[in-house]
Amino acid sequence: MGEGRFRGKLMPKVLLIGGTDSSGGAGLVADIETIINLGGTPTISISSITAQTNAELRKSHAVELEIFEEQLNTNVSTGIDAIKIGVLPTPELTNAVVNFLKVHPCKKVVLDPVVYSSSGGLLVAEDTLDVMKKKLFPLCSLITPNLEETSILIGRNSNIMNNPEDVSGIFFSHGANAVLIKGGHAKENICKDFLIQKDNDLLVFKTERKQGATEIRGTGCRLASAIAFFLASGISLNQAIEKGRHYLQSFMLGKLCLQNES
Repeated sequence: MGEGRFRGKLMPKVLLIGGTDSSGGAGLVADIETIINLGGTPTISISSITAQTNAELRKSHAVELEIFEEQLNTNVSTGIDAIKIGVLPTPELTNAVVNFLKVHPCKKVVLDPVVYSSSGGLLVAEDTLDVMKKKLFPLCSLITPNLEETSILIGRNSNIMNNPEDVSGIFFSHGANAVLIKGGHAKENICKDFLIQKDNDLLVFKTERKQGATEIRGTGCRLASAIAFFLASGISLNQAIEKGRHYLQSFMLGKLCLQNES
């Protein structure tokens, strides 16, 4: 899955690893929609199946390890340009992804470390996060936690919006290469995302907050998938983030316009 297996810039093929959302608001539904809208080809490996509405997570069930591994191996056999990883509910499934990436290295891996459903409810086992931090972080090009996920991953509450570099050492101690901390749910008029990289200065991406945007579900899924798509097209990480954020803003504006018209 290295450079020699790149399928071409016109229709990049992105492997989407994550859970289903029966409400259609987030998870793999949002991932697939994003890749198709951008002109790519999505393939999926389902890690969990959920029963949820836009307001409530009723049930979440991790898929069996054997079928999960078979999905991964089947998808890689047809070629992959980039990978986006969403929810990994158990340590076993997380280890399966780690082993998969070690056998099939990929330079374009975006991890959206989902802990809670945007409809409410815990999606991962507590010990899953330890495996994720120790084993999966070093294999990813970019990690995209929101503010709540960042606090959970670093093990403490922190004034992240005012001092995002304060948490960088913790991520880097686990082998992270780059972290995009998403500040969209902070109570500020300007939405800020912070890109932290080992050997580069802090980058801040700013967008004017749109009224009602925080109520739209699946924004984190869509952003991570869009970034993975743009990485697969061959551009730099910074450019992929810029383009991914632009796509997300366009999506949210369209969603808000439809809501206002109804």
